[in-house]
Amino acid sequence: MKVHAIGGYSEFGRNMTAITVGKETVIFDVGISVDNIIKLQEKGHDADKMSAKALYDAEVIPDDREFFKKYGKQVKAIVINHAHLDHVAGVDKIAGKYKVPIIGTAFTLEVLRQKLGKKSRLHKRLVQLNAKSTYKITDNLSVEFIYATHSIPQTVMSCLHSPEGRVIYAADFKFDEHPVIGQKTDYKRLRELGRKGLKLLITDATRVDREGRTYSESLVKNMVKDTFAFINTKNKAIIVTTFASHIGRLKTLVRVAKQMKRKPVFLGRSMFNYINAAERIGICNFTNKAMVVHPRKTRSVLKRIEREGREKYFMIMTGHQGEPNSMLVRISQDLVGFKLLPEDLVIFCSETIPSPVNEANRNLLMKNLKNKGARIFDEVHVSGHAAREDMREFLNMTKPEHYVPCHGGLIKLSSAVKLATELGYTLGENTHLLQDRQELEI
Repeated sequence: MKVHAIGGYSEFGRNMTAITVGKETVIFDVGISVDNIIKLQEKGHDADKMSAKALYDAEVIPDDREFFKKYGKQVKAIVINHAHLDHVAGVDKIAGKYKVPIIGTAFTLEVLRQKLGKKSRLHKRLVQLNAKSTYKITDNLSVEFIYATHSIPQTVMSCLHSPEGRVIYAADFKFDEHPVIGQKTDYKRLRELGRKGLKLLITDATRVDREGRTYSESLVKNMVKDTFAFINTKNKAIIVTTFASHIGRLKTLVRVAKQMKRKPVFLGRSMFNYINAAERIGICNFTNKAMVVHPRKTRSVLKRIEREGREKYFMIMTGHQGEPNSMLVRISQDLVGFKLLPEDLVIFCSETIPSPVNEANRNLLMKNLKNKGARIFDEVHVSGHAAREDMREFLNMTKPEHYVPCHGGLIKLSSAVKLATELGYTLGENTHLLQDRQELEI
């Protein structure tokens, strides 16, 4: 068995891992670097219109060129664990040359369909697989989807069943006992697989350096309500910015808005796209409870809010990372016909994703908001990634023969390896530290 660390092992994003058993290979995730997409946007480039070669050179998509030369003809499937861009958004540029099925849950595939566009030939290769189901890839390989919780609907862990043993690929996940949408992680199945024998566990290391555990998304409702509990919101605009893909979070915010007797309004292209995807497969129905604004109607809706009274609305929008051209950034720069006034409230239901690009963009956004006199409430948020004690329980639960962390730079991955050594693993023997474009033979 070989592990191919194609992308996501030397940085955040560009996640792409492959497992080879004999002469058959399965790819897990094909993501992008959101940071490097933003850099292109700041230079006026449209990544969707750029060639794969240009995106390789800009380090936007995983560099699978050498891998493809060696193993491309023996790849049998591409498996996507969830619909975040750093796991799925490279499919349209990379997957075509492999000519294999692309397997994901209903929501993941719906988001992918939007990204591909109507004319893509890849639509015919999309294969829907639900959690607690198995897909036979070849006579020797099958993939099983296991319920997992994260910050986006229908996230799964993938278990590859092979003659050489079982592999669980779990990027990304958290252990949430009270998820707002969907079921909690299938601990029973994970323990069963651990008892039967697990050859390899691959997990993201995003938050493994945080002591303790990651708390439930269900706590966010009271965190938001507490933010407003002692504040006079009369005649004030309320703006909440969060992850557009976090449908459970959006559901919570709609409930809070209703309790405050304000009309929830979703603003921003990503909000519109993710909500549409969720509604098409029946995960939610926001359009009966809120205004889901098409990007072309943004200005007219914001003028209506100004005209009817900002105190009647609860605006939920993109921009929590300070992304150029996001809705909150454009409002902070007076570009969309809505003027922030002193004492208006801006709540960040997020934390800053640690990267130089995000930190610089967030600092500029914060400066603009403060210059307008806005009251800012930051990190009203719980993470969607497992912390150190969650990861410890995962390793104890599954007892893998080998452990490989992914999704993070060297510092994050080293922290995960250190945790494994605390549990009796030995670096280089049964826990392994890989970087992009390296291979490991087990």
